[in-house]
Amino acid sequence: MTLRHFRIFQAVCKTGSITRGAEQLNIAQPAVSLAIKELEQFYQVQLFERMNRKIYLTEPGRKLLQYTDTVLSQVEESVQVIRDSKQGERYRFGINVTLAEACLPSLLQQIKKEIPQLELQVMVGNSSQLEESLCQNEIDFAVVDQIRTNTGMLTIPLAKEQMIAVCHPDYPVHDCISLEQLKQEKLLLREKTSGARKCVDNVFQEQGIEIVPVMESTSFQSLIACAESGLGIAILPEKLVDSKLQIHSLKKLYLAETQLERHYFMVYHPHKYRTPCLKSTMNVVQNYFSEMLNR
Repeated sequence: MTLRHFRIFQAVCKTGSITRGAEQLNIAQPAVSLAIKELEQFYQVQLFERMNRKIYLTEPGRKLLQYTDTVLSQVEESVQVIRDSKQGERYRFGINVTLAEACLPSLLQQIKKEIPQLELQVMVGNSSQLEESLCQNEIDFAVVDQIRTNTGMLTIPLAKEQMIAVCHPDYPVHDCISLEQLKQEKLLLREKTSGARKCVDNVFQEQGIEIVPVMESTSFQSLIACAESGLGIAILPEKLVDSKLQIHSLKKLYLAETQLERHYFMVYHPHKYRTPCLKSTMNVVQNYFSEMLNR
């Protein structure tokens, strides 16, 4: 059994077709069919069901795909680690949109100060995107605010922060407002797949309240701008709007008997090989956020 067999099997699984798998790998279709046959002979199982000119993974096939993804991911990682060790180390780091907008430049400066030889690539996205990138070995670790329990990722709790409701100072609403009253207002919220939105939705759902925002956006800055223009009430991380509150372009609303807390975690794949440099990098990031968010 060779890596070539695994790469062919993975390509067929991802494309759902012997023909498309061969095209993706730029090899002849008979060679792909032969490799699949050799895999089935080696494991003594049927990996695909063939029905109506389509192929479907069997249960043994699904299990083998999990091992295949892990093996090929670790091989790719070994190439990166060994080759980069000759030139200085390079890692890929994912960061939640909220934290990127609030502090990414100062975080990168801190990492550069403590580990000057490090080359760091950064991916900014919502928690779901970053978690998927971790599963695909596209990043080495990430800071997120939502984690699914079924991915098997290792997690390190970092900190928590407050989410607050804000609006223009002249917006016609009482300074103290209940969730039921807030539901009736024009809400400006992040998109549903974001951690910030899930935090908000969870609080309302706990009270049996369904909300329909007038605006959903992937950008905090657009939500802030709309709230400043008096178009509605935005629910945002407090640190993102501190400066706006200080110059009174926004005012804070107090939620009656309710707190919106958002929790942050560092996550990484359990099979990730962590070099001493990667561990040091993760420690710098952990210390930075723990200090910043717990002030």
